[in-house]
Amino acid sequence: SELSASSRGRRLALGAAAAVIVGLVSAYATTTGAQPATDPIAVELVSVDGDGAAQQLPDAATPAISDTGAVIAYDTASSVVDSLPTRRVWIRDRIGATSRPVGDANSAAPGISGNGCIVAYSVVRSASVERSGVVELTVVDRCATPIGSPLPPGAMVDTVAVDTAPSDPGQLSAPALSFDGSTIVWSTGSEVRRYVRPTAGGTHQRAQSFDVVVGGDPATVTGVDVDVSSDGATTVFVAGPGTGSYEPAPGNVYVWSAASPQLAPTLLSVRASGEPGTADSTSPTISADGSFVVFETLESQLAVADSTGLIPP
Repeated sequence: SELSASSRGRRLALGAAAAVIVGLVSAYATTTGAQPATDPIAVELVSVDGDGAAQQLPDAATPAISDTGAVIAYDTASSVVDSLPTRRVWIRDRIGATSRPVGDANSAAPGISGNGCIVAYSVVRSASVERSGVVELTVVDRCATPIGSPLPPGAMVDTVAVDTAPSDPGQLSAPALSFDGSTIVWSTGSEVRRYVRPTAGGTHQRAQSFDVVVGGDPATVTGVDVDVSSDGATTVFVAGPGTGSYEPAPGNVYVWSAASPQLAPTLLSVRASGEPGTADSTSPTISADGSFVVFETLESQLAVADSTGLIPP
């Protein structure tokens, strides 16, 4: 299966079931970065309900995992509630061996904080199954609810109008969260919005909105892929011209810093001429300290630090 990683928590595209690879610390990482051939790698099924029965995930499901690997958030495939098909976000605590759904039907595209406590996701509100509605960015603190108790409906943070439906959320942006969940970054398909919670247990408020130019650009689309550093200060995202929300073509990768919020985001996928790439660059992920960004690209003329150049795919 295709595997894509995002650092706050990490997102894994795994197809019809969610699984976690156990033993990577001992098998692949040491303090020096060496890779000893020690413990075998094991695969653990985590998309299970409260009774341990396996669940079916949508084809485009993108689970999120905390920095320690202990907590996974994902959305299940459509089921029927009140005669309407729906999806719902579930949270699996591997250490506590519990699985709990969030209290919101029609929920999808979760993101999780590095510490595994704060889960943010989209809730699609629509009067019917027609492709129109409003998406609410919603947050729940799983650590504030006893492990054996049902999770309550989440708190709404923001809304955006979309061309989608509860039965088919489509390509919604999964939010990216800082380590403690105090910062959330979310793409609306026309801009990137950053939310901050001033105090623990408080309400997230929108702090900034930004695009590739100061003040935004209606002709620019922001993609579904966003990521944020552990401290919530540095954001990477994809943007470019497009015909529909979340579909920049070609997309380019940008970085924005809370240290200089008045400045437009900086282009990362830049050609040697200083212009944006003319072929897709996408799927950025940022290191915990904000120093490194990794992304995919089809552009063969990006500026590089030496004269090697890039090999075209």
